[in-house]
Amino acid sequence: MFPSFGPGHVGIRVNLEEGLKLAQRHSFKGLDFDMNEAFQISQDKGVGTVRDMFKRCELVPGTWNIPFHPMGEEDLWKKGLEKLKAVAEFAAKIEALRTAMWIIPGSNQLAFQENFDAHVRRYAPIAAVLKSQGIRIGLEFIGPLNSRKNNKFAFIYTLPGMLELCS
Repeated sequence: MFPSFGPGHVGIRVNLEEGLKLAQRHSFKGLDFDMNEAFQISQDKGVGTVRDMFKRCELVPGTWNIPFHPMGEEDLWKKGLEKLKAVAEFAAKIEALRTAMWIIPGSNQLAFQENFDAHVRRYAPIAAVLKSQGIRIGLEFIGPLNSRKNNKFAFIYTLPGMLELCS
């Protein structure tokens, strides 16, 4: 475990290079970053370019979010899952072995069990792709009432519920 700077979590919008410099300046050991940006840099300039960006700042890759919305439209999920294979291979090469995604605590379309089943159906293949490259995924539940009160159907918003989904 190491302290990793997540600029977006504190309302700071920066590109990868700027984020690395901020993390270094404030004595973090890692940077949580936008995988889509890092992957694009690797496509344009090579994997070594991204690896070197982290090394120059004496930082390690922190957490990155899955680079598509897993619960979006079916065709977008399929395209995202296909792209994730290349992204995961890249992530492994730069030793970015931690990814995360939040679970929305409600839905206006799906009742609890339908939503649960949909999450399992969508996230199981994602987890398999990531695992094939030695990457772990963390799923975040969102607990505050304010974040779930406007949904027709409640969904997971507690640790026991999240543990059940993960199992």
